[in-house]
Amino acid sequence: MLRWVVRSSMRFPGLTLVAWTGLVVLSGAATARDGDDPPAKSDVLEGQGLKLVGTTYVLNSEDDVKTKAADLRKLSRELKSLQLKQAATVTPQAYQAYLQNLNAQIGELKAEAQMARQQTNSIPRYRGRMARYYGQAERSQANAYVNQLNQEINQLNQALNQAKKSPPDPRTKQQVDSQVLTAQTERDQAVEALSKAVHATKEKYDELAKDKAVAKALKDAAAKVKPSPLLGPSHEFQEIAKQLDKLEKEFARGAGKSKSRTKSSHGSGFDF
Repeated sequence: MLRWVVRSSMRFPGLTLVAWTGLVVLSGAATARDGDDPPAKSDVLEGQGLKLVGTTYVLNSEDDVKTKAADLRKLSRELKSLQLKQAATVTPQAYQAYLQNLNAQIGELKAEAQMARQQTNSIPRYRGRMARYYGQAERSQANAYVNQLNQEINQLNQALNQAKKSPPDPRTKQQVDSQVLTAQTERDQAVEALSKAVHATKEKYDELAKDKAVAKALKDAAAKVKPSPLLGPSHEFQEIAKQLDKLEKEFARGAGKSKSRTKSSHGSGFDF
C-alpha cells in the first residue's frame, strides 16, 4: 500500500504523498461518535463488497488491482534490466551502462525502502476497535512492502555481482534475446490483467453510485460516524487507473508501428 505514496514522491513531482497507501486515508479515519463501537458497519455495503478504509467505502477488488499494479511494476523493472543486458552484449560501452543502471536501481530502491519505513512509523494511532484494526492492517501491508523492496534489492545485487564476474558475451546474445521476449510477454500479460481488474472495478463503482439501497446505507452510516463516509473509488485506485490509461494509449500507438523491433514496441513510460 505504500507503493504509490513512495513512487509518487520520487517519480511524479506533480503528486504529493497521497497515493497507494493507507497513510493518507488512515490519517482521516472515520471514528464512531460513541468511541469504541465499530464505525459505520453496514450489511448492505458489506454485501456489495465494500469496506470502510479511512473515510471511504472502497471495493475489496481494489486490493487485487493494487497487487496487479505491484506485479506490473516489478515485471517492467525486470524487462528494462534485460533490455539493457541485451544491449550490453553488443558493445563495451553498453556493458558499462548496464552496470550503471543496476547500481542506480539499487540506490533508488534503498531510498524508497527508507522512505517507506519512515512513513510506516508515521502511521497515526487511533482509539476504537475498528480504527485500531485498520491501523494494524496498514502497518502489516507497509511492512510487507518494505520486505518486498528488500528482496528486489537483493536480487539486483546478485545480478550486479554476476555481471561483474561474467561480462556479457556477444555469443550469448541469442539467449538474452529469448529472455527479453519472455519478459515482454509476461509484462504484457500483466498489463492485460491489470486492465481487466481496473475496468471491472470502475464498472462496479458506476453501478453502486446508481444503487438507491447503497445511497441509503451511506446516509445511515453518516449518522454514526464523523466525518461522514463516502463511496469510493479511493485516490490510490484513481491514480493507478490514470497511469493505466496512459499506458494503454501508448500501447495503441505502438500497435501501429513495426512489430519487428528488438525493443518492446509498447514504450517504457509506465512506471509502478
